[in-house]
This record gives sequence, structure tokens and C-alpha cells, in this order.
Amino acid sequence: MEAAGAEKPGSTTPGSPGLSCDPLGCAADGLAIVLRHEALEEDCRRVGIVLSAVTVSRRARRRYCADDVLIVDRQRLRRLGAHSIRFTSEGPVVETDWDRRGRRPWVALAGSRPAD
Repeated sequence: MEAAGAEKPGSTTPGSPGLSCDPLGCAADGLAIVLRHEALEEDCRRVGIVLSAVTVSRRARRRYCADDVLIVDRQRLRRLGAHSIRFTSEGPVVETDWDRRGRRPWVALAGSRPAD
């Protein structure tokens, strides 16, 4: 998926210095948005935060990513809810919906299904 305003895959979107997009995703300033599995290997090696529209398996995580790379994928979102990432002088600070609300009896845990 190309970024809005991008002239061609791999080009920089006008008004967004350093943002580079192609059909596999986008990357800028230590952050990558992965739209397809094929982008994971390259992006995970060069950024500190990966936002992935696809599920990143444990095997792929071990194979392609350093231990300190934050990966927010479908499984993590499902398990921990919405994420907020603030960039501070000490580094990124991540807060999740789970962190803010805690465990609530009326919120289903990831993987559980309501009774029919």
C-alpha cells in the first residue's frame, strides 16, 4: 500500500521528511509499518519499533529481529488492547489499554470465546 501522495513505491511522501513507503509497508526514524510478511526481515533489522498488520510468529521474531525490537502485531493488540507509544529523551515509552484498565472480569481474555 502506497502512502497518500507518494509518487511511486519507495518514494518519500511530500511533507514527511524521511518517510519511505513501498507496497510492503513504510519506514521512518526507527519505526516501520509492516503490511506484508516479506517486509519483516529487512525492517526488523533496521528499526526499533515494528507496527505490523500481519501476525509475527515467534520463529520469525527470533530469526529476523533483535531482542530489543518492540513488535506490535495482531496478537499483541488482541492480548493487550490499544497501544500508546510516546517518544521521550530516554527512549520510547509504551502504554497499553491493559496497563491502564487492568484485568476486568467483563473483558474477555485473548483466545477466549463467549459461550453460545
